[in-house]
Amino acid sequence: MRPTQLAQSGWTVQSLSQNVQTWLNAATVVLSFVLINIGANDTATSQANFELYLADVLDKVHAKWPSTTILVWKIWRRD
Repeated sequence: MRPTQLAQSGWTVQSLSQNVQTWLNAATVVLSFVLINIGANDTATSQANFELYLADVLDKVHAKWPSTTILVWKIWRRD
């Protein structure tokens, strides 16, 4: 079985939120898990907006594949 992979460099969580439904609609396989690595391009995004857009992405992925494990990898702030 060949893994399904989509990588999009340079996007913010808002960009992902606005485009994820297109990718989900095109998906032809049910995934065991989804890894979302997000945050590196969001240093100018407020925490509240980041959480809002990320929640939207998670809701859309979960609606497509309710049994899929979703892993979120976010960079942390160094204060």
